[in-house]
Amino acid sequence: DEFAGPHEISALIIDLAQRGYLTIIEKGENDFELVKKKEFSGDNSLRNFERLLLSDLFTSKHTVRLKDAKLYDTVIDVQKKLYESLVKDGFFPKDPQKVRNFYNGIVAAASITFNFLLLLMAAIFGRLMPKKTMEGVHAANEARSLKNFLTSTLDAFPDFIPFSIDSISKKSNSSSLSNIFTGL
Repeated sequence: DEFAGPHEISALIIDLAQRGYLTIIEKGENDFELVKKKEFSGDNSLRNFERLLLSDLFTSKHTVRLKDAKLYDTVIDVQKKLYESLVKDGFFPKDPQKVRNFYNGIVAAASITFNFLLLLMAAIFGRLMPKKTMEGVHAANEARSLKNFLTSTLDAFPDFIPFSIDSISKKSNSSSLSNIFTGL
């Protein structure tokens, strides 16, 4: 969906847990504790946004309770790094969030000048304007296919849960890790 939102941050945490960097302990409804399992500072297999998330989560402690953590700035910084990596890896020619912000500015200007046609067009199409590269189009098609497959056969493939957390959480209103970051 081209947005690095709460569901993607939750999927990132689950992926890092599956790769052995942390353990997720459910303490109660919408209350999770993360426990650092292995050192990550010199790990070159981590991407910049993964390293940033882990270092911000585990600044001085080995255990973090998400309920008590102040993660707003961390999530914003991880989202920025994630968008930067999408451009660097060739999926987008420009940062998709910056493109959307540009069109949001047009919406604001159109509302101030009472240009309702421009306001309507920028509001509707502005969120669709981030252009993918051909590599990005192919990756999006593969991700969409994987999402469709996983939503139909999720129980048989638990290793793919981080990749499907976005589609699961959008279909379900249950309390889960994916809902933790929604209020940020």
